[in-house]
Amino acid sequence: MQIEIFCLCQNVRINALQQPTLINIFDSFTASQEPVWIGPFHVVASIRFFHAEKINAHFDFVVKEHEGKELVRSTEIISIIERPQPTTTYFLQSVMARNPVKFGRYNFSIEQDGKSLASTVLFVQQGNISPRFRFPVL
Repeated sequence: MQIEIFCLCQNVRINALQQPTLINIFDSFTASQEPVWIGPFHVVASIRFFHAEKINAHFDFVVKEHEGKELVRSTEIISIIERPQPTTTYFLQSVMARNPVKFGRYNFSIEQDGKSLASTVLFVQQGNISPRFRFPVL
């Protein structure tokens, strides 16, 4: 098994061939004051399984504060019985709801059996609002 992609993005589109398009990949967000309202956004992972591997796996998307306090955990289950190809790529996504956060660093990871397989960081910082990326107001 191999994690090929793990990132945060504003949106994901899946075409008829089950191919994802990741829209506005990001790792930081700038706001003028707290609380900072972020979201909704997607945490995504592309996982490749190889022919010899059985595919009946549980994965956890985990969000922690920089100090290690767990904020969110969601579980995804993959179970594929038949695999005609030598490898199979499976795309997982977890939608993070619109929530207020404080300035700081947030760690996102995908875990299996308590072991981190991939991780990324979201930096929420004070400053002028970033013209590069804004979440839509809902």
